[in-house]
Amino acid sequence: MPCSYTIMNHETPIPEDQRTDRITGIHRWPLIAAACLPLLTLGVVAYSQATKPEVAAQQVMIEASRDLAFKDHPGGIVEVIDAATGTTLRTFKPGKGAFLRQSMRALVTTRRRKGVDRFAPYRVQRSTKGMLSIYDPLTDTSISLNAFGKVANEDYAPLLDMKLSEAGDQTTKPTT
Repeated sequence: MPCSYTIMNHETPIPEDQRTDRITGIHRWPLIAAACLPLLTLGVVAYSQATKPEVAAQQVMIEASRDLAFKDHPGGIVEVIDAATGTTLRTFKPGKGAFLRQSMRALVTTRRRKGVDRFAPYRVQRSTKGMLSIYDPLTDTSISLNAFGKVANEDYAPLLDMKLSEAGDQTTKPTT
């Protein structure tokens, strides 16, 4: 349909090559690309979630492990207990063991969300490559402690390496 404009009650047709009322040619492709980009992004994310590879950490051989229970006492004292024997390995007074406290809060929050026993033991483990981690068998959650550096190793490594005979020498019983 030819396009026209009116000047003083006189209609003059606009030539086809001067029309501006439709998008043609090269302008169409950037709009199509912009519309397809979010769809492509959603497709890639969905594909990556559906084909998630197995976590490499599950294939690492465990050199040493210990199941630990953590007990909060009044006054901010945290007691670390060997779950197999019930022996107190270490007691953290208020202001001490900050990384241990924060990582345990994160794991307890995950347990709370999933509705599992908050007081069941956790597993501290060291791989044959020296990687230290804390693993929650109830929620299948693992925190790689080496990623947090020296502070994490100072809190958790002694708990894994401590012999039960040393536990009495290095801990103080919490006072209630």
